[in-house]
Amino acid sequence: MLENFWAGTAESYVAYQANLEKANAALAAMASDDEVDPFPPLYERDGSVGVVKIEGSLIPGEAGFYRFFGITGYDDIKNALIEAVSDREAKSIMLYCRSPGGSVEGVASCHDFIKVVAGVKPMNVYSEMAASACYWISAAAGHITTTDTGINGSIGTVKVHMERSKMLDMDGIKVTVMRAGKFKMLANSYEPLTEEAKAQEQIMLDDLYEAFASSVAEDRSTTYAIADQVMGQGKVFMGKRGVEAGLVDAVGT
Repeated sequence: MLENFWAGTAESYVAYQANLEKANAALAAMASDDEVDPFPPLYERDGSVGVVKIEGSLIPGEAGFYRFFGITGYDDIKNALIEAVSDREAKSIMLYCRSPGGSVEGVASCHDFIKVVAGVKPMNVYSEMAASACYWISAAAGHITTTDTGINGSIGTVKVHMERSKMLDMDGIKVTVMRAGKFKMLANSYEPLTEEAKAQEQIMLDDLYEAFASSVAEDRSTTYAIADQVMGQGKVFMGKRGVEAGLVDAVGT
């Protein structure tokens, strides 16, 4: 169910949908015996620092072929972290973030995994963009450095509801939704969205927002009120503004 809830900007959701369509079209066009180039690695070592790249839209599980289209899975990040923590030559780990966010499903698990790894090896973040879901998980790593124009924050959740009842009527398709339980599947694409359905979805959005802001408050050693009113409410911060808000620790290279 949470795959329909998005922790990211509106632009990132549109980009994700566009990349998903491209990837699905490419998959459909591929013959089963076509050779596919290996995926670009998410983990590499630079001297004694293991670098884990978190880029593009974030989705549950492994992204697989979708990695070629700017999509990364939370399990891909976990696998890269396992490489980093297992690499004896890597004395510390850096998360390199350039992501506008992604799916709510899987984000809390990835956050908790990063926190465990950060307890095994020193970890820090270099953020060119750590927005929404990407900020949620990267805040678990500890010290965050951003660029002069780095974007951080966007603490909030959204759900986009698309209703197709009129389009189906025009195509001569009559859909009847039958339910047992008055709240069952209210927010579907076959019926106009009722006020009850909106209220039901808003409760989930509010609960997810509270979980997000609470997680940030704990990771940044502040109160929920600060995480909510100063850092949160969907606001984004560039460069030094993120330092002033307490979202990041420094601006640097």
